[in-house]
Amino acid sequence: MPEINSPEMAKGSASADSFKGVVTDYSNLHVGRCSDIRAVFSLALSAVGLGVVMLPTVFASCGWVGGAFVLTLGVLFAGFAVSKLYMGIALTPKGPIYTYEDLGKACFGTAGRVFTGLVVHATMAGACASLLVILGGNTAKLLPVLSERVWITLWGMFFVPFTFLRTMHEVSYVAAIGMVAIFSLFLVISANGIHHK
Repeated sequence: MPEINSPEMAKGSASADSFKGVVTDYSNLHVGRCSDIRAVFSLALSAVGLGVVMLPTVFASCGWVGGAFVLTLGVLFAGFAVSKLYMGIALTPKGPIYTYEDLGKACFGTAGRVFTGLVVHATMAGACASLLVILGGNTAKLLPVLSERVWITLWGMFFVPFTFLRTMHEVSYVAAIGMVAIFSLFLVISANGIHHK
């Protein structure tokens, strides 16, 4: 039985004994057409997620120092979670894993696959519903011409076409636009804060 190549990898996995070694044969690895920069945009946008919508509220409640502290904690937790996810994917003996359900099966068998699938789908549905409620509420405050429910419905209709994007190549374009929008929003808020001190 091959050994795990580094002590860091052995420490990083909760059940390192269940993995036979690090995958070194990437010959049948699926390679997409997504560039590195678009992949970074997609991952960053996924990691930021709903948090970016709530950043102004966090900074308004906690102030600059408290907000920076909360943001730093979020970065540390996200980095830890991503490193553990990578360890689980990289240490599987049968090769790379592409879905959370497959990762659950590799770690805990069929029950893990079912449980992971339920948790992932419930989390995604909840995140989408939360995003629609937050967007509808914020838009109703900015443009009170329509009610919050109408804005939620309009945002839902706007996002439906994006659910048909099938590959990361297509999603990466949307993620790049999202990252540019977030960066622009950060610049506008920063400039406004400096101008009105």
